[in-house]
Amino acid sequence: MRSLFRMPILAAVLIAGAASAGQAADAAAAPTLKRGALVFSADSKRIGRIDYVGTAKDGTPADIAVIYQSKIIHIPVSTLSNNDRGVVTTLAAAELK
Repeated sequence: MRSLFRMPILAAVLIAGAASAGQAADAAAAPTLKRGALVFSADSKRIGRIDYVGTAKDGTPADIAVIYQSKIIHIPVSTLSNNDRGVVTTLAAAELK
């Protein structure tokens, strides 16, 4: 009888652990976005520096704003990753115009 009471508790612990592991994996995969960080295109051209990070309604980063060729452009976070030089987008410089 006691094992029946323990099953929901065990299930809750396992679900909570899996959720926190998933959040840790998402956090590890998400690029570090700081104002002033250099941004490069997929073809290794320097785009500029992060002016600000736009957030979604849930508070997660949605896009970054960069001044590129005297215009403010927005680059989706889903296209960004970090490298040793700064932040790199999967978009080519021609696509950012």
